[in-house]
Amino acid sequence: MTSDLAVALAGFAIGWLSFFPPRRNSVTLRESIESLSVVIPARDEEHNIGQVVASLRSALGDGIEIVVADDRSRDETALRAARAGAIVVSVDEPPEGWTGKAHACWVGQQRVSRRHVMFVDADVRFGRGASDVVATAVATLVEDPTTLASVQPWHSPKRFFERFAMLFNVVSVMAGRGRGLWVSKRPLAFGPVMVCDVVEYRRRGGHAHESVKGSIVEDIALSRLFDRGVVQIGASDSVTFRMYDKGIGQVVEGFTKNLASGGSSTSLVAVVGVATWFVFLCSPVVLGSGWYFVCVVQVYALSRVVGKFGVIHALLYPVHVVFFLAVLLRSMWLRFVTRSVTWKGRAIAFYD
Repeated sequence: MTSDLAVALAGFAIGWLSFFPPRRNSVTLRESIESLSVVIPARDEEHNIGQVVASLRSALGDGIEIVVADDRSRDETALRAARAGAIVVSVDEPPEGWTGKAHACWVGQQRVSRRHVMFVDADVRFGRGASDVVATAVATLVEDPTTLASVQPWHSPKRFFERFAMLFNVVSVMAGRGRGLWVSKRPLAFGPVMVCDVVEYRRRGGHAHESVKGSIVEDIALSRLFDRGVVQIGASDSVTFRMYDKGIGQVVEGFTKNLASGGSSTSLVAVVGVATWFVFLCSPVVLGSGWYFVCVVQVYALSRVVGKFGVIHALLYPVHVVFFLAVLLRSMWLRFVTRSVTWKGRAIAFYD
């Protein structure tokens, strides 16, 4: 019992320390945003593309340069992007050895004309507080162009099944080591929003680099090309997204892809930390029902940092644990046995 209690307490501490409030950066250099171009890789995003372009203009100003790299969409993505005022670039089928997103990012960035480029997923939304977040990222690059800055958007789910992303969102921040008292010099980058110096990006090979162009987790691979990384966590009034809104199958497929491809890039320290935290979440089985409420309180507090997750899902966290572990096992099977995953209609193989 003593060892079980010690591990549970260690997991409890890791949970809090992983989300320890970061020091606030007061930089709000509005002029830094004027040096920024935005590239949005998009495939069949007609329901998102107009909204993300509009939110960018509202948050960062009408002068922002926005390039939409249309990745052979089968819907009205290109038309709606053009109507919203974006520059639309048509992207051909990716060459052999490339993933679609990496190819779209590479083609799109060739059209930008400014000093810094921000890669943005189509499901991201920018609110009134986004200008400070983006300006802080750009100011970091002005100070050190060898940095890759990224933002983990605050998750804004709408339906019940979408909230099964709760533990995945918490773990991504915890394992990414971009926040808390154990921040890494090279935290895992978050692909929905990445900002870098264009000259440095191209000099290092960018999305065309051999280690990036075929990677399923091109964001993590790209971050390895830079000398250091900086991560910010979005808030409900700054940078948000709605992940996997098309059904529970998309939730499973999306996180299977992420776990299968991103796990090998996670540091041993992060893996041990996350595993210890999960042991803490299971502590009520051994230590008694009183620990259940301790777990609920922490899950609720941490989940509110990363998204709109309420008390109900905190109370249901054991179901979320089972779901997380099931997706993890599925991802391991696909990663090491079938050696491929499917995403947005494309089969993506793993190569060691």
